[in-house]
This record gives sequence, C-alpha cells and structure tokens, in this order.
Amino acid sequence: MKRGVSFCIPNEWGKYLCDVLKPVICTHRFYWEIYDDEAWKKIDGVELELFKKRKYISDEFNRLISSGEYYIVSGRLAAYDAFEGCSSKFSTYEDFQKSCCQILLFITDSIFIEIYCKNLQYTNILYENAIEKNFSAIEYITDENDGRTEF
Repeated sequence: MKRGVSFCIPNEWGKYLCDVLKPVICTHRFYWEIYDDEAWKKIDGVELELFKKRKYISDEFNRLISSGEYYIVSGRLAAYDAFEGCSSKFSTYEDFQKSCCQILLFITDSIFIEIYCKNLQYTNILYENAIEKNFSAIEYITDENDGRTEF
C-alpha cells in the first residue's frame, strides 16, 4: 500500500515548499502546524526565521511559502482540515493513520523530503508534481520500503 512519496530537492535557497505542495494547497484549504523546524528567509540581507508561529491558517501559510526565497534545513509540517479537536500526538505511521492529520511532510538535511498522505489521490498528485519539477530520487513510500520508524 502507498503511504506517501519521497524525493530530493536542491540544496539551495528557493520556494521549494511552494513547489512541493502547490498541487494540494491549490485544491484544498488546510490548517498547518510546524514542528522541529530550522528554516530561514532573508529580509534586507538579514536571515530571519521563516516560521514565526507554530500554526497557520491556509491563506497565511500559502502566502508565506510562496513569497520570497527561503532555505530549509529541517522540519515537520502537518496539515489538518481543522485545528479543533485534533491532536498532533503521534509517533508511528499507525498513530498518524488514526489521527486527524491529513498530510505529514518531513524535511531532513535540506534536501530529503518525505510526505505521508491519507488521501491516495494527493500521494499520486505529489508524485507526478515531483517528476514535473525535476526533483531527484522520486519514489513512493510503501508498506514494504518505509524505513521511518518514528514520526
């Protein structure tokens, strides 16, 4: 069974979250929660934290990731249909499946992207988008090849 998609993005400043997520953020209004991030934007040559808050409504998140270049070292981004009644307490794929989180995106070492989706259509759209964007090492995350033991 497909759990998600993984690939590599270039190790440089850009709008890569927008490039990666555009197919789903254009079709659905998610609420986003940011964890364990190290991400920077430049304003007047000064590097500042990209994410000033932990939670973002859809429009605010979309504006943030689509305006100006930024550099991401690491992060975990969770997308929800609503914040009310949702808990971000999950440590395994099974916990994720039981939660109200719809998409879980991991960024590691500036280049490695793993996206887990409950919706198979989103998984396939994100996979095709990665191909269109010429990202590298693109593959589906499946029950058989998922090496992640903790979320």
